[in-house]
Amino acid sequence: VALSSDGDTIVSGDSSGKVRLWDAATGEMRRDMQFGGDIVHSVALSSDGAFIVSGDESDYDDSGKVTLWDVASGEKRREMQCGGIAWSVALSSDGATIVSGDGRNKVTLWDAATGEMRREMRCGFRVRSVALSSDGATIVSGDDSYKVTLWDVTTGEKRREMQCGGAVKSVALSSDGATIVSGDSSKKVTLWDVATGEKRREMQCGGAVNSVALSSDGATIVSGDGSGMVTLWDAATGEKRREMECGGLVRSVALSSDGATIVSGDDSGTVTLWDAATGEKR
Repeated sequence: VALSSDGDTIVSGDSSGKVRLWDAATGEMRRDMQFGGDIVHSVALSSDGAFIVSGDESDYDDSGKVTLWDVASGEKRREMQCGGIAWSVALSSDGATIVSGDGRNKVTLWDAATGEMRREMRCGFRVRSVALSSDGATIVSGDDSYKVTLWDVTTGEKRREMQCGGAVKSVALSSDGATIVSGDSSKKVTLWDVATGEKRREMQCGGAVNSVALSSDGATIVSGDGSGMVTLWDAATGEKRREMECGGLVRSVALSSDGATIVSGDDSGTVTLWDAATGEKR
């Protein structure tokens, strides 16, 4: 799932191969975009809300695609073929650059306007999650070799590696670029200092952490895990603020820019909006 910067629009991708736009206020579906059977693993929405990027898995083999969709028309703008399953996608704040992480151990930079590959970086194992800094200078990746890696966008060189206790399923980067949050299969949410690579804090969840999100002010972390829980954490203290129970294993979470609304997607096929202050479903 992904949430627009103004909190008005939700994007979801699912195992039926559909990318959908939802009205956050009414819960009504605005648009339905069909891949043709491919499983959608990741979605991202441009800051201006004009286009969506999705990453998928082919129904026929272990390949995947990164696809750009036009929000207004629902039409495909462009398709880029990955060497493996496109587990994760991220988009630069100016919409010019797409980053993907795939099942062939690669982090790839794409030109959104042309669909051309700009750069490819090799990781130790399957890349489950990618994030891009607000200035577009740094990529963070998380992979199945238990590593969180910082990459220089300009050179493609590895800046730093951090070792986790399990396969890294999700990463997020603070808006100031100073903090990374990771979620892994050892049921941990971890805060990392970008400058030093040191672990700041570790929080224990009830299941493998499949998704993490960080508020724009860096004060709040949201996690979604295999026990079906969406959890709010205080980033400064590591304390649990609130827990919300979903109808199935939580695959994805997103947080509005003002930190007031959480969106979750789970294995029951449900997209849920939560009030961050009360923990109630909206």
